[in-house]
Amino acid sequence: MPTQITDNIYQIKTRMPFSPTPDVCMYVIKGDDKTAIIDTGIGDRTSILAAKKIIGELGGLDLIVNTHEHFDHFAGNVKLKEFTNASVAAHEFAASIIENPMILASKKGKNAYLNVLSKLEPTKVDIGLKGGEILDLGSIKLRVIHTPGHAPGHVCLYAEEEKILFSGDHVIGIGTPYVGREGSKNGGMSDYIKSLENLLDLDLKLLLPAHGPISKKPHQKIKETMEHKLRREKEILNALKSGEKTIEQLIKETYKLNETIMLKGSILGYLSKLKQEKKVIEVEKNRKFKLDEEF
Repeated sequence: MPTQITDNIYQIKTRMPFSPTPDVCMYVIKGDDKTAIIDTGIGDRTSILAAKKIIGELGGLDLIVNTHEHFDHFAGNVKLKEFTNASVAAHEFAASIIENPMILASKKGKNAYLNVLSKLEPTKVDIGLKGGEILDLGSIKLRVIHTPGHAPGHVCLYAEEEKILFSGDHVIGIGTPYVGREGSKNGGMSDYIKSLENLLDLDLKLLLPAHGPISKKPHQKIKETMEHKLRREKEILNALKSGEKTIEQLIKETYKLNETIMLKGSILGYLSKLKQEKKVIEVEKNRKFKLDEEF
């Protein structure tokens, strides 16, 4: 069932089929002139029925905004668009995947993930965003902020007058988001940190993430997220002080876990940033790394 967050914002939460995060949230926003939904979840029957119910009570839906191009944020697009004929808006970097989800199939080796992708229906993105646009719902205006890092096409939506940030996966309510290597389809750590820094300039009183609980201390949450990422970066640099290390060794020394696809991508994200900053050099491609002698 939807949870009313403010007079005109409703949250719909559904369980994830597999994920480090247990749930994913959609937000319905009712303005004087238009109604929008931020993200459409995994397209499961329960959350779609809940969305249709609240949309019906509010008098319809005009706009679907996808914060980024990961399936758990746009899988419900088709069902809600058919129900309401709403326009779909997403960043132009996210549009190609939303319009053709199987692009991701060659980049993911997980059978469960491929199974989900094979069932997704493509959705035409009607409004390509760049960042800086104002989505005017009448009494509520959402400023689009391009926040690459977790995904190249990630955006946050800022309701300036209400001092509310819809943070998608850029800042989540539990843990921190996955960030891959620079230039990959899964983001880049340098862009991610810069995007976090930009959010600290906003006047905020409430942060509504796509995963985990809402935060009534937005700036503290953003700072905690940044500090966590930078702390992990220091751990990697400390691990390299004793000499060359493989990806597997760095994972064990920093995460205290065995290698997985996600952890490998995450470590490569940090290393890519550190290479750009000339703190680390690659000895063998994606295999061994060491501290740059000039660092």
